[in-house]
Amino acid sequence: MIADVPTQPPVGDDALQRAIAAQRRAEEMSRQPPQQPSVEQYVDAIPGMSAHWRGFFKAHPDLLFGEQAQIVGQAHAIAIDSGMRDESPEIERFLLSTVATEMDARRERLASAARAVTGASAAPITPEPIVRTPRVPTAAPVSRDVPSASGGRLSAQGQITLSVEEREVARRSRLDLPAAEAERLYAANKARLARMRLDGTYPRSGEG
Repeated sequence: MIADVPTQPPVGDDALQRAIAAQRRAEEMSRQPPQQPSVEQYVDAIPGMSAHWRGFFKAHPDLLFGEQAQIVGQAHAIAIDSGMRDESPEIERFLLSTVATEMDARRERLASAARAVTGASAAPITPEPIVRTPRVPTAAPVSRDVPSASGGRLSAQGQITLSVEEREVARRSRLDLPAAEAERLYAANKARLARMRLDGTYPRSGEG
């Protein structure tokens, strides 16, 4: 029986395995979210900053970002130009007070602008005048009733209603007729007189 002879790995297998393992580690690291640096790490990474200012900004990290960073840069330049000693307690107080004052002023300007816009939008809007077209008056329908001498109305059929006094006068004026016939005759004469006055055929006083 021939003994098994161990097979020797080909030259270069160890290097290949190490390369594959390194590639796997790189892929795993790429899948992990990057870690955000701390404030101290961020400040220490700023090039050209002195140890004094590194300590100052570690205590006040908000001054490194946004509008406050712009104000700090301008205020520091003005302080140095005015003869204030750099890295001194006076210049630190000046930077802090200037940033606070400028930020308050900017907030007030924004609030004033917002109030102005709100006030303008809330102002009452004057409506435009409404132009009304004049309506043409229409004539009222002509009544078919004829006013009677006593202020009553006479219908087109010639019927008229007598008052109590007129009924009494009608009866007394025609005692030779029944009361109903006397009232009917009185009403007919009254209606004819009303029509004559309306038509203008009734003779006026002084005319023949």
